[in-house]
Amino acid sequence: NEFLRGCTLRFLCKIAEPELVEPLVPAIKDCLSHRHRFVRRNGFLAVYAIAKRSPELFPDAAEVVADFLEKETDEAARRNAFLMLFNCAQDRAIDFFARHAEDAESFGEGFSLLLLDLARRSSKRDADQALKARFIRPIFSLLDSDSPAVVFEAASTLTALSAAPTAVRAAAQAWTGLLRKEADNNVKLVILERLSELRARHARVLRELVLDVLGVLSTQATEVREKALSLAMSLASPRNVEGIVVALRKQLQVTRE
Repeated sequence: NEFLRGCTLRFLCKIAEPELVEPLVPAIKDCLSHRHRFVRRNGFLAVYAIAKRSPELFPDAAEVVADFLEKETDEAARRNAFLMLFNCAQDRAIDFFARHAEDAESFGEGFSLLLLDLARRSSKRDADQALKARFIRPIFSLLDSDSPAVVFEAASTLTALSAAPTAVRAAAQAWTGLLRKEADNNVKLVILERLSELRARHARVLRELVLDVLGVLSTQATEVREKALSLAMSLASPRNVEGIVVALRKQLQVTRE
């Protein structure tokens, strides 16, 4: 029964005694190729738990999971398999990412967030510019994701990996796009905070987007409007001041009405 198998695999993730888990390793390995996705999802989690607590029980776990990952079609199972590689065999995770970078967006939100986390961790661990360059292109594609969480994290990751004006502009445009779409005021505040941090290093690029920031003034939250106005004023320059004044006049008229 696939339900019992999946629940049992999930239960095995909580068992820390190697002598209890060791006899079950072959059966757990077989579950990675089970026809039902619920079993495979929990099978990868069980392998992850074993590799983290008692790697000697399953010495080729990373190789086995990497092989199954190439054939896995279920989004959640693929994510769980990649989670295991991400935490236990990062080199294999990076290799998989490099070979499937163009398909990253189609792998689902959870998988995309894992890829972005991997990109950030790898860039901190390794100063190799070639490695960072392997992540840039797929991260650009994730800026067009339908998931606001993926777009936000992709923009954050892009600014962490690159200081090139093209990358900074793309990230800032993604954030300002979320400012217009997201109704949650807490989200708006977080985005404005990120833009303020970006201004300290890339004010010239952000000046091009100051009118998008002022679009937030239509919200009812006073704190959001104050933060947006403060950011816009700090970005004022001879080139954009006329547009800022026009935008503020329009907003003042709306307020009076």
